[in-house]
Amino acid sequence: MRKEETRIGETIEAYLQAIKTGRAEHFERAFYPDSVVINAGEADVSASVMPIAEFSERVKTRHDSGVVVEEIPLGVSVSYVGNVANVRLDFELRIGDQSLYGTDYFNMVKRNEVWKISQKIYDVTHTA
Repeated sequence: MRKEETRIGETIEAYLQAIKTGRAEHFERAFYPDSVVINAGEADVSASVMPIAEFSERVKTRHDSGVVVEEIPLGVSVSYVGNVANVRLDFELRIGDQSLYGTDYFNMVKRNEVWKISQKIYDVTHTA
């Protein structure tokens, strides 16, 4: 694996740890402070986009209330040129006893030799 793909993978791992733990330091490692999260399956357009701070707070709240949250990668592909990258992550998302399946697309930017997510777009395709 090339050096940049390794660094991009480290950012994705920080994202997965953020979902699994709800801890701010993992979100801060994975995302730029002005990043946005877009739920492509949300019918209400005004509710489909949220700042990363709101998204991370929702994840933290679930953990604080004792709900287990974990995103399990089922497949990952990386494409990058220069200082921009796109990562597709097919996932199983476990929230308590429920499993959701879908795909994340992460748009990433490298600044000061560090890759971070500027935008996460996701859609849930089915539940189990």
